[in-house]
Amino acid sequence: MKSMQRITLILALLFGIGFCGIANSEGPPGPLGGGGPMLLSHLVRHNMIVQVVSQLSGQSADAIKKQLKDQLLPAVLSAYKIDPKTFHEAMRTKVTALIKLLTDSGYLTAEQSAKVLDEMEKFAQRHQLMTLLVEKGLADGTITQEQAQILLPKHH
Repeated sequence: MKSMQRITLILALLFGIGFCGIANSEGPPGPLGGGGPMLLSHLVRHNMIVQVVSQLSGQSADAIKKQLKDQLLPAVLSAYKIDPKTFHEAMRTKVTALIKLLTDSGYLTAEQSAKVLDEMEKFAQRHQLMTLLVEKGLADGTITQEQAQILLPKHH
């Protein structure tokens, strides 16, 4: 049961990071703390990002992989005029399909699956609210561009 909780936690972290697009999306990282599970998490997230950008841009997965080695995800999305919201929605669809597959395969229980999906929704709501607050703060001069970068890195 402890391993199921670990998988659930890893997936929640994986997709939280994937949805906010904070991390650089280049290929497999160097040595990571956490060993195999962290590498697995990174590889799954990276491959899903490559697939989604490839589908949305019409470019080959290989071309997208090469670009992501040299550029951050927001720059690649911008180069193909992919709206971040569209990207996030497509990622959510992929993640939901993966969670269903893990549930159907017995790696997650229905309760665990529901919990992961609930946490994803809460994260998306928090991010949306933070984005609105940062945009309002920028518009009314309450915060600077530098402060906005601290609150929402790589988004403004």
